[in-house]
Amino acid sequence: MDEIDAQVSKLVKWLNKGLFDSTVVIGTNKVLKTFHRKLVGKLAFEPYSVECLDLTAPKHLFNTVDNQKKANLIVVWGLEQYLPFENRTFALRTKLDIGKHQNLKSVIFCEENCYTAHFKNHDAPFYLFCLCTHLS
Repeated sequence: MDEIDAQVSKLVKWLNKGLFDSTVVIGTNKVLKTFHRKLVGKLAFEPYSVECLDLTAPKHLFNTVDNQKKANLIVVWGLEQYLPFENRTFALRTKLDIGKHQNLKSVIFCEENCYTAHFKNHDAPFYLFCLCTHLS
């Protein structure tokens, strides 16, 4: 088992134990892609109904998340595509906040060079939103 497999297993274990309802996974684009692929593959064998939200998709709309599907875990890919203070970022945070009250867990992927602007700035919508999982 390599380091990324071990980190994926640890994250899924934490999700299963209910240690958090949201986390942001940060790292380089290359490492994030590998982690994302392995996480989504592992979640297929876990007790989750997973919905993937790809913010890098052209003309992405939030309504592509199927609320009728009763997902209990949303995987958000590409937060770095959004500026911290644009309306889409606030809309995403609102959607995830509403989901938290409906037992929706979330895993957000963000490149490390954008993490501080999104999660450490006290005026940004994702300030202190969730636990951080740093990939090395």
